[in-house]
Amino acid sequence: MKKYILILLLILSSCGARKVNKSDTKITKDSIVEKLVEVVKEETKEEKDSTNLIVVIEDEEIIVSPIDTTKEMVVNGKSYKNAVLKSKKKKTNSLYTNNKTATETKRMDSIAAFKASTEEEIVASTKYIDKKQDYSFWVILIILIIILITAWQNRPRLL
Repeated sequence: MKKYILILLLILSSCGARKVNKSDTKITKDSIVEKLVEVVKEETKEEKDSTNLIVVIEDEEIIVSPIDTTKEMVVNGKSYKNAVLKSKKKKTNSLYTNNKTATETKRMDSIAAFKASTEEEIVASTKYIDKKQDYSFWVILIILIIILITAWQNRPRLL
C-alpha cells in the first residue's frame, strides 16, 4: 500500500503545461543629414560728383574819337574835348555742368556644407506566457479524500 501512495504522489505532483511566446524585435535607423548654407553679401558703393561752374564775363568798350577840338565833352566825370563817344557792352554767360556718378559693387559668396549622420538602434523584447487554469489542486484534494475513505474502511488490515 505504501508503494501505491508513493506512485500516486509522484503522478499528482507533475508540472502543468504552459505556452511561452518570446519575440525579439530589432529596429535600426540610419540617417544622414546634409545641410547647405549659402551666404551672399553684396556691398554697393556709389559716389556722385556734381560740379556747376557759371562764368559771367562783362566787357565794356568805350571808343572816343575826336571831331572838333573846340568843344568839350564830359563822360562819367571825365571831360573830353573834340571827341565822338562810342560805347559797347558785352555780357557773356557760360555754364559748365559736370555730373559724374561712379558705382562700385562688391559681391562675396560663401557656401558651407554640413553633414551629420545618426545611427539609432532599438531592441524590444516581448514575452507572452499563456498558462491555462490549473485544476490539479482539486484533483489532488478529491484523490486524497478517496484514499482516506478507503483507508478508513480497510483500517483493520493496515494495522
